[in-house]
Amino acid sequence: MDMFIDLPDVQSERPRIRLGINRVGLINVRIPLGVVGRLDGYVLQNSVFSVFVNLPADQRGIHASRSYESIYEVLSTAAWKTARLEDLSKYIVEKLLEKHQYSDWAEGNFKADLYRTVKSPITKKDSLERFKIRAGATGWRKDGTISSRRHIGVTVSGITACPCAQEMIRKIWSQEKQAPRDTPIATHMQRTYASVDLKLVGVESACLIGLG
Repeated sequence: MDMFIDLPDVQSERPRIRLGINRVGLINVRIPLGVVGRLDGYVLQNSVFSVFVNLPADQRGIHASRSYESIYEVLSTAAWKTARLEDLSKYIVEKLLEKHQYSDWAEGNFKADLYRTVKSPITKKDSLERFKIRAGATGWRKDGTISSRRHIGVTVSGITACPCAQEMIRKIWSQEKQAPRDTPIATHMQRTYASVDLKLVGVESACLIGLG
């Protein structure tokens, strides 16, 4: 008895309604990364990937497993550990277009928590500082050639003195004349976040962290 069954490739079937879709893919795929050598030993955690390709009008659906394979195969190689994070996204985009031959556009996005060791300002002891980083790439195929555009971003946290409360106290003191002119004005601190997102060439996420 012949047990071989020729299973249908449903995704490759012609749809009843021909309608192309610009962006079809997987979101929030969680894969651990660990230490990235390119970033001087910084540790990445909680890494999340989202990947997309376009679906042509004569294709019923995308092969979603190929999208996951594109992420996993890139991360299974040793080369990514010495790559820039935005280049990691570019490699995934190129792999997406390689596996989805019916697509001529792909996008790969990545976000994670990045930790680095810093000296505390008072005790000078080592402590971990966390940043939110993100990177991505968009690629397209034209005349058999794949081109891509990369982007990176980082969010850093800090503390600022509230100017509103400071000016209110300054006004009260100036009217009551209770404090010398050079007395520091009391206020409260507040947590702040600064984000930078750039489309450029030759800058790494670690360089952006230095802006914080």
